[in-house]
Amino acid sequence: MGDFLAVLIPRSIIFIVFVEVLLLIAWGALLCASASEGILEGLVHPFFKPLCLVAGIILILLGFLKIITDSSLRRGGLSRSYSGADWLSIASACLPLLAVPFLSGDGYSLAVLENRGLSSHLQTSQMLQRKAPPSQLVLENGVLRMSVLDPWLIARSSLEREEFRTATVSLTGQFANKDSNGLGPVIFQLFITCCLADASPVGVRLKFGKSGVPSYPDLSWLQVQGVLNFVEEEGFAPEIEVISAEIVPRPARAFIFR
Repeated sequence: MGDFLAVLIPRSIIFIVFVEVLLLIAWGALLCASASEGILEGLVHPFFKPLCLVAGIILILLGFLKIITDSSLRRGGLSRSYSGADWLSIASACLPLLAVPFLSGDGYSLAVLENRGLSSHLQTSQMLQRKAPPSQLVLENGVLRMSVLDPWLIARSSLEREEFRTATVSLTGQFANKDSNGLGPVIFQLFITCCLADASPVGVRLKFGKSGVPSYPDLSWLQVQGVLNFVEEEGFAPEIEVISAEIVPRPARAFIFR
């Protein structure tokens, strides 16, 4: 085992410094990527994203500073001829970090989402804490743009239910042919308190016309426009009578953060 490690992780000081530089830059790049919107959005709560960006820039600068200031590298470390074992060690240390942005997706399979409670029924009181009053919803050409959570927030108040009942709304979320209770189809987004590890799916039932449910792939992203209604069943659950729906690319802001 010791001989294997000696081959896999060479003891050259120059090599170790070289790997340290690459790791600093790779970790810095990963932190900067997690501070942006997109596929790494769910890894860090928006409150911490500025800190991640600052930390990532600092790590990248430290990596380049080490190249400039380290005496072993100045004596030819970067031009040194590395063996296959050297490059294997570098790749095993750095490539997983650099591959994270390309391997990350929405995070969960349909089975996991069902186990986490993908439902078109009432959600927990913690999930339904209001993040914005309905008066802040965006109205464009007579259509209210809202997140999948907003209809649930409206459903809690009898006055707001009457105000928004039959309103034409537009929602963007992922599609599932059925929820955890076998009902569906639903459009949902992941609701996050901390990070993707504690994500819970919030779903709103979709009601299609006589033509039936189109054959959308599960977990595909849809932009749905329809009429908002509320169904009384153990409380009031929102439902969208679909006017139009189309598959769209994954949005930059895919999650709902509390």
